[in-house]
Amino acid sequence: MDFSEIFLIALALSVDAAVFAFSYGLVLRHSRMKNSVILAIVTGAFQAGMPIIGFFGAGKIRPYVEAWDHWIAFIVFLLLGLSILRNTWLGQGEDEDPSLRDASLSARSLFIVGLATSIDALAIGACIACMVNPAEGYHYQTILPPAGIIGLTTFFCTVIAFHLSHSVRHLPTKWLETAAGLTLIGLGINTLCQHIG
Repeated sequence: MDFSEIFLIALALSVDAAVFAFSYGLVLRHSRMKNSVILAIVTGAFQAGMPIIGFFGAGKIRPYVEAWDHWIAFIVFLLLGLSILRNTWLGQGEDEDPSLRDASLSARSLFIVGLATSIDALAIGACIACMVNPAEGYHYQTILPPAGIIGLTTFFCTVIAFHLSHSVRHLPTKWLETAAGLTLIGLGINTLCQHIG
């Protein structure tokens, strides 16, 4: 693969993370720069790491991942979206302490989001492995450049998407939070439909 092909793949893989970042950018009002960078580092790291895992474990883990990846992503996005909608419509709206909004970016939540948005990257690593001549062996030099490009692209797309949400902050908070929750639910449904359709 040349750089342009890898970059296009990286952009495609970063879409889920970017949509997630935009949605949470609508909700999170406190420490925005810190939260955007942390979210971008986590999603970028997962997107870079998954192709490496997929590359070296292609034959062993691919059948298991392909059977469940869409369900995992669907459940994660559905639960996160429903959580936002519940908090929005059960009284935790505009009067909520802004500092409480940071709780959504706990280490546990970040891990789950990083995993859910990077499962497709695992398959990309496996695909790259399929292009390698087995006689030449599987080496880090083959997968590290694509993995790095994928991770960096996701990092920047995540930061940009998170801060683009700031442009619509003049809208009522309840509308924005409802849109964020519905967007995440839609992302989960779309992921599921793409795999079972």
